[in-house]
Amino acid sequence: MPLTAAAISIGKPMNVLSAFIRLFRRNNPMSAVDFSALSAEIDNIAANVQKVAAELANATATANQVTQLQAELSTANASLAQAQADLASSQSAVGDLTAKLKAADDALAAALPAPAPAA
Repeated sequence: MPLTAAAISIGKPMNVLSAFIRLFRRNNPMSAVDFSALSAEIDNIAANVQKVAAELANATATANQVTQLQAELSTANASLAQAQADLASSQSAVGDLTAKLKAADDALAAALPAPAPAA
């Protein structure tokens, strides 16, 4: 899941930094409006950081699911390869039995007397 634009833009760091500098500068007191704006910006940054954290958690969960599916696919591919080998072996055994049956039929036909002509 891609990060949203809101999550990528976690705030205006220079505005927050300058507000903090003004907060501690002598003879330049911050007004209630400045404190309110700083508080709102910090809340906005915190909310955006939480969004990023949630999206990263979702991405991690998705990556874990992909890893699990890849492991299952690998196991399924190994099972398929074994089944194909077993099938090839069975087909070979059927071919051998068919050849033996034909040889037995030929031997039986040679050993039996010819049928009597119909009257």
